[in-house]
Amino acid sequence: MLILTLTLLTPLPSCYTETTTLQVSQPKNMLIIHLTPTANLNCEKLPSAVLVQIKFTNQKLDVQQILTNFLQNSTREIEISVPNLSNYLALSGAEIVISSYSESFTQQIQQVTLTRFAADLIFSDFTVSYDQKTFAARAAFPKNFAGQKISAAELKITTFENSFLLQNSDITELVGSVLEVNFHAPELSGPLYVSGVSYVAFRAVIGGSVQANGEAVTNRLVYKDQPSVGVLDGFSAYSESIFLKLRQSAYFDEVLAGAESVAMLLAVNNDSCALRAEFSAAQFRENILKNANFTANIAKSVFNGTEMQFSACQDVAGRVGTVSAAFTFFDAKKVPINRLSFAAVPLQQICYKNISMELVDSEIVIRGTGVCAQLGDAAVVTILVYATETDYFNDFSEPIAKLNFQLLLQLEIAFRNLTAHEIAQIRQAFHHRILVQRRNGDYYDSFEPVFQFRRRTTLLVYQLGVMVLVAIGNAIIGALSVFCKRRVRVRRLRAAKTINDDVE
Repeated sequence: MLILTLTLLTPLPSCYTETTTLQVSQPKNMLIIHLTPTANLNCEKLPSAVLVQIKFTNQKLDVQQILTNFLQNSTREIEISVPNLSNYLALSGAEIVISSYSESFTQQIQQVTLTRFAADLIFSDFTVSYDQKTFAARAAFPKNFAGQKISAAELKITTFENSFLLQNSDITELVGSVLEVNFHAPELSGPLYVSGVSYVAFRAVIGGSVQANGEAVTNRLVYKDQPSVGVLDGFSAYSESIFLKLRQSAYFDEVLAGAESVAMLLAVNNDSCALRAEFSAAQFRENILKNANFTANIAKSVFNGTEMQFSACQDVAGRVGTVSAAFTFFDAKKVPINRLSFAAVPLQQICYKNISMELVDSEIVIRGTGVCAQLGDAAVVTILVYATETDYFNDFSEPIAKLNFQLLLQLEIAFRNLTAHEIAQIRQAFHHRILVQRRNGDYYDSFEPVFQFRRRTTLLVYQLGVMVLVAIGNAIIGALSVFCKRRVRVRRLRAAKTINDDVE
């Protein structure tokens, strides 16, 4: 047991430099002293067993710990656990005392730092709204930060082209540990309409003397007081196109009616993939007139960017995640007049992979590997064809064949006895799609495999055998014919020779 007689201790001066600091560590729930030793030889008198104390203005916060492996020249950190770290978030300074049986060292610490948890644990329920003039950022504090003051805040708006940093904000603390910070920036209305928001990052300095840098991030910017735009009702990614269906509101149709062109941005899995496309407003309106709701198959050639980027997006869209859509409307002079965003919705799970579609004589065989858990359920598979490019864009399809089957891990479906007309329709169509639905009509999966053609091997072998036999038969007949003709000729020659002999 270490017993210290404090009245007889010899003070040791200048054992550590003024760079010695105290760290309030949230991840470890500890106070950590960071020591920078001096070259004072007298300080080496401190033994390996010492008592370390941290003293504060509020004596109730004082803590201490006995070390048995202390080395004055090599010990650079001393960790001391505390029961409730939130009590130490407003420190203005501290004093450390390191004592042995006979020596004691005391030093004031002016620098106190805070190591916090990961940023997304600081704020929750983070939202950002914009009324074309002011951004309003709202966030909730965690319980252990309740009552702490916000001394500074900033908002970083990142578009798909630029970044904008907003500071000098008005900070308002609301009821229930909720914070609202307003950033005045009417000049960003136009740029955000055009390029769209990739993500919004909020940062704030929390606390007094001991400060934490809180952070929250979102990829959704809500336009304040904007009527509902509707919902994103369908999204599928194919090798050559994207299928998109909206259930747009009357407000969306109203904005579209006054536009000359429309720019669309699809963001998949928190912008892991972003696809942009532009349309004439007339094309948009025509599609809605035919379908009631905008429903389109958009070819990859329409999207800006390279094929490699589109292919990468296909891979991202095949994972679990979300997709959102935003539309910017322009007038005849390409001036943005409004931007409407649809909230993110979950991606439809892809249930079949490695799909093949093969025509074998008058039979179409579809094969694939299942990855979804539902097995044994009754389902219906339909072959759809799109006669023209316009039909494909407007999602006007004609069902050619339909078949009942069961959902199994290995997909193998054969459409037998198709007519020559049906096969010609599939082969001559602009595009085709395989639609899988549950028996009650609910969507299950869809795919657009490459249509391949071949003839049955057995039939080819049979035909080849017949051809070989015919060829052999013809050869035999030809040989016999030549042989017979030669024998007749020989006989004639012999007969002629006999007559000549008689004449002589």
